[in-house]
Amino acid sequence: KLSTVLTCRPLIEQLALCLDRGMRLIPNWKNLAWEMKVDGKVIKQLEQYSDFSPTIRLFEHLEVTQPDLVIEQLRKALFEIGRNDLINLLTTRGNHKQSAVN
Repeated sequence: KLSTVLTCRPLIEQLALCLDRGMRLIPNWKNLAWEMKVDGKVIKQLEQYSDFSPTIRLFEHLEVTQPDLVIEQLRKALFEIGRNDLINLLTTRGNHKQSAVN
């Protein structure tokens, strides 16, 4: 489940570092949020707090609203937005939790 990834703080922080930045040609946390079917109003709320990572807030939101979300769905969403670099990160950094994740 996604909650397993959320307990791995270094992994979440690394994902946030990669997804928080808004660059023109590289999909970020907003693209991931849309892919994960997060409502537009919620996305607006998540981006209002610039003092805290919107990616981490997104994961916290998903944990509450989609408690049965599994890692494979996150991998698929990252693939759909073209962030293969983060799929690799999720696979390599998440491996020590693999038995709990799948």
